[in-house]
Amino acid sequence: MINKIDAMLGQQIVDAISQVVDKDINFIDRQGMIIASTDQTRIGSFHAAGYEVATKRKVIVVESDKVFEGTKVGVNYPIIIDDEVFGVIGITGQPSKIMKYGFLASKITEIFIKEEKMAGRYESRKKMIQYLMNMCIYEKGVNKEAIGQMIDKLHIKPHEFHQCIVIEISKKHVDFVEIETKIYKLLGEYNIELYMYNYPNHFIILISKNRMREVKHLMSKVDESEQRIIYCGIGIEATIWNIKETYDSALLALKYAKQKDVMIVESNQLDIELILESLPKVTKEKYIQTVIGNLTADELDLLNCYYECNMSLKETAEKLYIHKNTVQYRLDKIYMKIGINPREFKQSIRIYLGIYMKNTQ
Repeated sequence: MINKIDAMLGQQIVDAISQVVDKDINFIDRQGMIIASTDQTRIGSFHAAGYEVATKRKVIVVESDKVFEGTKVGVNYPIIIDDEVFGVIGITGQPSKIMKYGFLASKITEIFIKEEKMAGRYESRKKMIQYLMNMCIYEKGVNKEAIGQMIDKLHIKPHEFHQCIVIEISKKHVDFVEIETKIYKLLGEYNIELYMYNYPNHFIILISKNRMREVKHLMSKVDESEQRIIYCGIGIEATIWNIKETYDSALLALKYAKQKDVMIVESNQLDIELILESLPKVTKEKYIQTVIGNLTADELDLLNCYYECNMSLKETAEKLYIHKNTVQYRLDKIYMKIGINPREFKQSIRIYLGIYMKNTQ
C-alpha cells in the first residue's frame, strides 16, 4: 500500500488535471517540494504555500507572488484520503477564476491514488500467494505459524479441500509466450488467485475441489489445436496445509499424461503407478536389471505392444503386421531367456512392472 507519491505518479496526476484545467498545475509533496509540474522549470523547487497546506491540512489561496517562498498566485488544495495527507495540488492563476476547479482537481488526484493503492494491495497479495505456495511445496521444516498468518490474511479456508493442477506448456509446437499469455488471461477471467509460474514452462494452480469441473473446461480452452499444446496433471484432494501432497501427486499425473500423450490425467486414475513412484531409484534399477535387463530393444518393443493390447496375441499380431504364431514364438523365446513366462498372468505382472519402471526412468 502506498503512503507516498513518487514523481512518476505525480506527473501522471498533473498531466491528467491539465487536460481538464487549462492552467499550470503543480504536485507538491508533504515536505513542500514540487515533484511534478506542467512547468518543468519549477520541478525540484520548494513551495512554501504547499508545505503549509500539507501541514495545516487546509486550502490556501495565494493572492500575491511575494507572500510565500517559491509560490505564484493561485490556489493550493490538500489531497487527503482516509485521513492521510498524500500531497498538495497547486493551480496557478487568478483565484477568483480557478477556485471552481479545486474540487475537480482533488477528485482526479484521489482516483489516481486509490487506483495505485489498489494495485499495490493486489501486487502484495500476489507476492504473499507465491510465498505461501513456495514455502509449502519446496521448503523443509515449514513454519506453521507463518503459514497460518498468511492463510488468515488471504482469507483461505484452512480446512477446505483443494487440488493442485500442474500445467506444462509444450515447447515443441507452439508459441510459448502466446500460450502463457492465454493461461494468465483465463486465470483472471475465472477469478483464480492461487497459482504460481514455475520456470521454465510450468504453472502450478490450487483450486477448491468443487470448482474442478470448470477448471477442466478452462484447460480445454487453452488447448484447442490439433497438436498437443499443454499437459495437465491433477493431484489428490488436500487442505492448504498439505499442498505438497497434492502437488507431488499432480506431478506424477502430469508425467503419465505426457507418456500417454493425453491432455489431462487425474491422480485418482492412477493406481500401480503411485505405488511404483514411491520406490527408491536404486530399488527400481535393480529390479529392471534382474527382470528384463537381458532383453533386446526389439523384444522390449514386442512386450510393450503386447501389454498395450491387453496380452492378446491376435491384437498384438495385427498391430505389428505379423502372424499370431510369430508373436507366440517370440514370447516363448523371451520365456526361455529370462525364465519368466509373459503368457502366464501372474508371471507376466513381473515383466510388466519392469517395463513400466524402465519406460518411466
